Amino acid sequence: MAKSARRRNLPSEKAKGAITQTEVCSAPAAGFQGAVIELRPDIFSMIHPASHCPLLVLSRSDGRSAVAAAAYAARTKMTDLRTGLSYNYRHTPGLLAEGRVNWKLSVQDLWNAAEKSEKRVNSRVARELRPALPAELPLYEQRRLVHGFACWLKDEFGVAVHWVVHAPSFHKKMDSKRFWRDRKSETGWKKYLAVLIDPDKTNLNFHAHIRFTTRRVNGKTGEFFEKTRELDDKRTGAECVLKIRAEWEKRTNAALAREGSDARIELRSYETMAAAGDAPAGLTAQKHLGPKQTARGRRVIPPFLMGSNRRIQAAVFSFMAGVMPPIPMLGRSLL
Repeated sequence: MAKSARRRNLPSEKAKGAITQTEVCSAPAAGFQGAVIELRPDIFSMIHPASHCPLLVLSRSDGRSAVAAAAYAARTKMTDLRTGLSYNYRHTPGLLAEGRVNWKLSVQDLWNAAEKSEKRVNSRVARELRPALPAELPLYEQRRLVHGFACWLKDEFGVAVHWVVHAPSFHKKMDSKRFWRDRKSETGWKKYLAVLIDPDKTNLNFHAHIRFTTRRVNGKTGEFFEKTRELDDKRTGAECVLKIRAEWEKRTNAALAREGSDARIELRSYETMAAAGDAPAGLTAQKHLGPKQTARGRRVIPPFLMGSNRRIQAAVFSFMAGVMPPIPMLGRSLL
């Protein structure tokens, strides 16, 4: 079995403030103190920007590899023993913290074992939560939140979990490279953490990747057992997803309360919120866009050429201003 690659040229654990696999989530660490977010007095201030927690499935039918995904998340080099392919992300910036739950060996060993346990060409090898993390939380609280939630997943479903915390994206790639390059010293690391909560430098999109196995696992022996079918079943699967999202919302809001922040995330659907009287009726959910699509969307374009998300935003702002937007701006998605 290939030896697990290590991250190189990182500052000491004390300087970096990263949770290792043997530390507990409440370990003290140096880090940023959390951003002060000023909410705008419009409809979007109702929903915290971190109210985002999708659950994804990693399947071989989509050409995905659990080892490749883990290498990217951990910003390291790994080899997929099933395919013989190696993946190297050691020079990709943005890793703030990493850990694993219910697994004693390396992360590379975990996902190679997960791949080995599946025989079908279309097997589902892993599930992954990609929750946004409130920028109001300091780094140690973000790590505590993610690690504690990983422990909950292990207790609830018996799975092995690998988690990471990623930094937000910089507006300028040169800033990202410069601050990441200078992070190797303790002073440089503190500067890097400080600039992450500067909205003029980054998009404040702290987020986690919480990837867990599709089978129950004995973390001490490394054995893989039956599938977690309750997450696949048409009836119980939806209930489990709602339970997972509710647990994440509860833990995140508790972390915000511990920090004395009035901010709260909200993971209910617009329809559910409207039925409870917590939001106006008729709100339309936007599709989540990746970084490339978002960058393209920032270009100035006429309203009738806007994508659905931009038309929705324009219509909502016009509605809040008491102005009926022109029909071409509305598009089919709002009719």
